[in-house]
Amino acid sequence: MTVGYTHSRHHIGDVDEETQTMYYRGFNELTTWSQNPVETIEEDVLHAYHDAVYSATRNRRIFWTLGGSHGLGPLCMRQDDIVVVLYGYEYPLVLRTRGDGYLILGEEYIDEIMRGELVEEMEQGRRQEQIFCLI
Repeated sequence: MTVGYTHSRHHIGDVDEETQTMYYRGFNELTTWSQNPVETIEEDVLHAYHDAVYSATRNRRIFWTLGGSHGLGPLCMRQDDIVVVLYGYEYPLVLRTRGDGYLILGEEYIDEIMRGELVEEMEQGRRQEQIFCLI
């Protein structure tokens, strides 16, 4: 439900054609719904939409990075928390400094880094790998 991700948390580019078709059909229905009174939308469809939005945004907040990107992250995040991509983990994470280590606050979404862009920048020498001691 959030920017190119299906209800099963897979990126739309990584799923089969049938799932892509259903995703885009749902997106088109969503844009149509916004132009019609709520009373004209079938109740089961309205509940399914509500459940999907609630699931995707519960305990989440919108944030902006110093570079000007915006994302969706854990409700508890605050200024000076950092966004990282860890090898072997599927989603970027938000970390908070805690003494000599870092506390994992949760997963986040920033469209510009969801498909391996930061790893590519590191391989090209535009970013440096860092080691984090997670607590």
